Amino acid sequence: MPPAPASKTPECVFSKEELSKYDGKASDDAPVYMAVRDLWSDDLETTVFDVSAGRNFYGPGGPYASFAGHDASYALAMGSLDPADIDKPLDDCDPKHLQALEEWFKKFDSKYPRVGRLE
Repeated sequence: MPPAPASKTPECVFSKEELSKYDGKASDDAPVYMAVRDLWSDDLETTVFDVSAGRNFYGPGGPYASFAGHDASYALAMGSLDPADIDKPLDDCDPKHLQALEEWFKKFDSKYPRVGRLE
């Protein structure tokens, strides 16, 4: 049996406090990171993506700026831009919302580099 493939996620582990520093507000070229839960990974990890290339969307002043420096999983699952839906657990998401989250995860994974995971 071949060995299991290695995770594509770097070993860097971010606390929520550490992740919050990557909201792009420090300077015009400051990195912008956000976290998205991968529901189909073996350990249900929440992956941190470097979305700096999408600064016009996720950086200061962008339509999704509230996601920067946070776990946006619940908000993405619910299709919400409400800041109250940032960093929330997925407890009340139904299968339809979880499927939406998985589609978002795939989109981010295909477009932005992984830089670590949320603890």
